[in-house]
Amino acid sequence: MKICLVGIENLPVLAPEYRQHNIAGEGVQQTLLGRALARRGHNVSMVVWDYGQVDGAEWEGIRVFKAYRPNAGLPVLRFIHPRWTGMWSALARADADLYYTSCAGMHVGLVALFCRRHRKRFVFRAASDSDCGRSRLLVRFARDRRLYAYGLRRADAILVQSVSQARTLARCYGLAGRVAGMLVENLQPAAARDVDVLWVSNIRRVKRPDRILELAERLPEVKIHMVGGPLPGEEPLFRDVRDTAAAKTNVTFHGRLSYRNADQLYGRAKVLVNTSDVEGFPNSYLQAWIKGVPVVTLIDPDRIIEREGLGVAAGSATQRRRATVAARSWRGNTVKTKFLRPTSTRSKRSCALARATRKCSCRTSRVMSETPFIIAIDTEGDDLWAKPRQITTRNAEYLPRFQTLCQRFRFKPVYLTNYEMAMSDAFVEFARDVLARGAGEVGMHLHAWNSPPLVPLTSDDFRFQPYLIEYPDPVMKEKIKIVTRLLEDRFDQAMISHRAGRLGFDGRYAAMLLDEGYRVDCSVSPGLDWSGTSGDPNGNGGTDYTAFPDRPYFFNPSDISVPTKQLVPKCALGVPHSLAAPDRQ
Repeated sequence: MKICLVGIENLPVLAPEYRQHNIAGEGVQQTLLGRALARRGHNVSMVVWDYGQVDGAEWEGIRVFKAYRPNAGLPVLRFIHPRWTGMWSALARADADLYYTSCAGMHVGLVALFCRRHRKRFVFRAASDSDCGRSRLLVRFARDRRLYAYGLRRADAILVQSVSQARTLARCYGLAGRVAGMLVENLQPAAARDVDVLWVSNIRRVKRPDRILELAERLPEVKIHMVGGPLPGEEPLFRDVRDTAAAKTNVTFHGRLSYRNADQLYGRAKVLVNTSDVEGFPNSYLQAWIKGVPVVTLIDPDRIIEREGLGVAAGSATQRRRATVAARSWRGNTVKTKFLRPTSTRSKRSCALARATRKCSCRTSRVMSETPFIIAIDTEGDDLWAKPRQITTRNAEYLPRFQTLCQRFRFKPVYLTNYEMAMSDAFVEFARDVLARGAGEVGMHLHAWNSPPLVPLTSDDFRFQPYLIEYPDPVMKEKIKIVTRLLEDRFDQAMISHRAGRLGFDGRYAAMLLDEGYRVDCSVSPGLDWSGTSGDPNGNGGTDYTAFPDRPYFFNPSDISVPTKQLVPKCALGVPHSLAAPDRQ
């Protein structure tokens, strides 16, 4: 498929020679997506700003078309030319089947208009909570807000970063959004942790750099590194922040850094602090977590930090109560800058950030390394091993009792769900409630003999219950695809965890799961040999796991028994092993 990613600021992430220019988190996400799609054989292009690069040049298998220079054109008139004309010209040169863009703005409407006129598919992804609500929209002109709303309505699909964004989008625009996972870089070797606190953001008022400077004053023993460059219109704020930081002995102000250089700082940090008033699912969180760095923040999308122990959400109710007490007792020198009102008593939020930062600094070495106990359930029809001809799902009625038991001991079960359970309205209602509360997860469990398409393999598939790995590759791939789509449609989220039916697994199966976006598998049963357990009477039985590792590991589809050193899973389930693509070694 020909796919075009419209991300005006993507080039400094994709092309190292343009790293001096400004980058944003969504530019990182689009670049990671583009690389992944190109590796899987898609024809990928991007539409970006004109930095003087050759039009149609290629980096890492991605062709790049330039739209217009950042400041080109006359005010008012430049909306038409070069912005509208330049954007449409670049979209036409890309000549894609599907166009993908993110972040609120006029470009969403322009891309939607182009796709409607040329009968192309259009996908939009929200990059911030503000993209989903009219009252918080960070778009200056009414004209651009109307274009953005038009583009949303014309999108073939809208992707969001969290359940809360989906709810806001439905409430404010009456549109459905689908939660889509975030992408991360490959894991790099750990560096020495010599940065106590790291703060990374573009310097703009909504990101509240004043709070990190206030934190530096309150915690003089803590070494803080700040990374961020100015945005158009925010240059006075940038100078003010830079000068204030220079006056503090415990603050190192780096200014704008390239994506790669900033990424190296994450590896040296003990804690990442986010002070912003408005976020979506910041890319900085992912960059920190992949390097084992906890996050202290006021914004916790879908309570993932609080639920998974990935840092401290200083904006939680508990933290706010503690901050109220702290604010009554903390006093200090007046902070005076042009962007921060003089105050002798710290704000409640700044107090919460300071307390959370101190707390995280003390336990950085263990906060990200603890492996949780995982309960993964093969969620399937009634008494299947009696080989019934008519499969029922009455067992779904008893799952709430089991879920209550898990919650009592603070376990989050993973319901690995097969075809008949995905078709059970009772189970779907139960599981959607579990997902909405963050009390568990849903993955895929595939029984080949009763999952569509029903292609006979033996004289009686319901009797012999053949393994999926005994079917021809095209049938395997189609079964995986159909069940995955069914689960994603029923539960409105991407499927990333999996266990094979009857534990029959091999490299072909693993590669097909990767193609569908799965990141975690728990089919391996170390030390056990299933080759003597038949499926197809003419086959070789199940998989022999006697030589497989007995600890969690990453593997390559070319040999699923050998651990690799690559790729942190997108979902920290803690299940036995995780998939790694061959070209990511």
